[in-house]
Amino acid sequence: MGKKLRYMIAAAVIALFATDALAQDAETVAGVQEPEAAAEATDVADEAVAIADVVKQAKSVLPDATVYVYDNESTDGSAEIARQAGAFVRSVSERGKGSVVRRMFQDIDADIYIMAD
Repeated sequence: MGKKLRYMIAAAVIALFATDALAQDAETVAGVQEPEAAAEATDVADEAVAIADVVKQAKSVLPDATVYVYDNESTDGSAEIARQAGAFVRSVSERGKGSVVRRMFQDIDADIYIMAD
């Protein structure tokens, strides 16, 4: 896993703990519920070599988050490898990161979004 992804995951964990602490305080004071869902989303285009490790590490660092992998026309089996690693896999036929990011936000309804690249 690259340095950039490690930093993103570490920042996400900090954000989750901070959100949880704020929600617990708010719940105590005002009866507000803490966030119910977190989602980690990754886009892939021919990433068969690395995607299983990325999914497994995301699940280990954020065990309560749902891990989504958006396959952008891979030809090397990335989607199936991600699925076998435990990710929910969706396909985006329009090439490009912008297309994938738009689709992620259309598909996923979560309180906390974590994107890895």
